[in-house]
Amino acid sequence: MKTKHYITVIIGLLTILFLSVVGNVITIGDKLSSVNVVLGWLFYAFIGVFVMWFILIPMLKVLFTPQLDGEPIEMISNLNPDELSEYIKRVKLTAEQKKRITISDNRKNSLLEILKEKQGEKEAAVKQSATMAFVFTAISQNRSIDLLMSIGICFRMINSLIKLSGVRPSYLQMTKLYISVFSASFVITSIEDIMEDMDFGEAFGVLGCVVSNTLTRSAANGMMNAFVCLRVGYATIKYLEVGGKFFDKEKNKMRKDIRRAARASIVGVSKDGFAEVKKRISTLFD
Repeated sequence: MKTKHYITVIIGLLTILFLSVVGNVITIGDKLSSVNVVLGWLFYAFIGVFVMWFILIPMLKVLFTPQLDGEPIEMISNLNPDELSEYIKRVKLTAEQKKRITISDNRKNSLLEILKEKQGEKEAAVKQSATMAFVFTAISQNRSIDLLMSIGICFRMINSLIKLSGVRPSYLQMTKLYISVFSASFVITSIEDIMEDMDFGEAFGVLGCVVSNTLTRSAANGMMNAFVCLRVGYATIKYLEVGGKFFDKEKNKMRKDIRRAARASIVGVSKDGFAEVKKRISTLFD
């Protein structure tokens, strides 16, 4: 499939998102306008800025970023001096990092140290985005806003990871990432519909149905969106690290590594998310 076809698919996905969300956004805006016209316009302005800043701009930046068909870090040790120099040119490095490599007695070791540091920065960015997804979707009680928020956060995360690398995955890989974001977000929205009909109050006895149901659904929603964010983030990191050909060759192993990394991180992200939600709620009563 040619590049323009991948771009067409991505634009089509955006169109589906727009049609899926716009109806509910208009409904919410009309309700706010019936209370106060200014509130309605402020809501529409917020949605417009959010879509532009979190979805459209990140996607455009990604589309115009040069592609790098990367090599796994483990393969760098096999590069000869000329190949290593070419690889260093392709990797986004700061002036300080380039200087570290230049003055080093062993360029390969210095490069590996820097790449591991960049890997840590990328993983931290993924966890931060996942925590943000947990907080926003756990606090929000509107499915359309949840959908828009989770997609927007994932898109900004993908853009931040690509910005850290200075390169992007192939258009095919980008299309897969965007499809996974859309499909997972829509599945979570459907699960929310099912959870609306479930009564969690019986499991909590005297705590009360209303409180227990709300807390359980909010926590579950936050964790699901955080897990999706983690999987998309770690998949992006893998794409950037190994490139398309090697990923396809080791597809099963790569997917297992992505799932394992997401599962290992979800507990810590959930704890951070709960702490942040508690902090934000407590500020309302101070």
